[in-house]
Amino acid sequence: MLGFEIKILEKDTGDCRWMFESDWDYKLKDFQPRADIIQFIEVEHKFDDEMTILEIGCGYGKTLEFLNQRCPNTHLHAIEIDKTMSEYLEESCPDICVINRDIEEAEWLSYKENSFDYIILADVLEHMAQPWTVLRNLKKYLKDDGKILASIPNVGNYMVLTNMFKGYFAYGSKDIINKGHLRFFMYEDILQLFTACGYEIVEMLKNVSPILPQFEKMFKKMFEDKMIAQNVYDFLDCYQFVIKAGKTK
Repeated sequence: MLGFEIKILEKDTGDCRWMFESDWDYKLKDFQPRADIIQFIEVEHKFDDEMTILEIGCGYGKTLEFLNQRCPNTHLHAIEIDKTMSEYLEESCPDICVINRDIEEAEWLSYKENSFDYIILADVLEHMAQPWTVLRNLKKYLKDDGKILASIPNVGNYMVLTNMFKGYFAYGSKDIINKGHLRFFMYEDILQLFTACGYEIVEMLKNVSPILPQFEKMFKKMFEDKMIAQNVYDFLDCYQFVIKAGKTK
């Protein structure tokens, strides 16, 4: 029995075909504050509470920029490997402490232990060679009641599986099978990832996009014929899991 409920965060967002555009480059205009991540913070804290937050792989820092504007008593930190993005954030939000480094080279981290109320890893873990090592290394920097807030693409999404049935992954620049992704996760993989690294998932959301009718019928028949497992069938419409996890007690 799981200790958390999986909630649907977004419904009726259109089909998933936008995730399979092969010629797509990230630009500043494409980055927005992550409302699905921010809502986890809103539930536990008021915006005028004193907090310390670290975001790893923040991109242009739109989530931190939002928090900087709304949370006057929050100390914000960022680690971003891309020099252009980190320089943009430094210039646009000088109150945020920005480091332009690779988080997988964790020996350089100089934060005090038990520093952060939240560490955000939004669509970042799948880009790492060793996400297990990173999560283990970050644990000591969380406060005892601190939380990891993460989002991870679901490689069990129906469009990914449909393309595999056709004989290809359909690598792109924006999609679930991203050219920059080194690791791929389904629902059970995420549970194992956090458990193995000493965390307990306390809440999980799923960003969904409705299954196209012709595929819905096909996958339903496959499930009824026991060709796919329940924990695959239940998340066919999910393109991204959003996770809140605390230290295992």
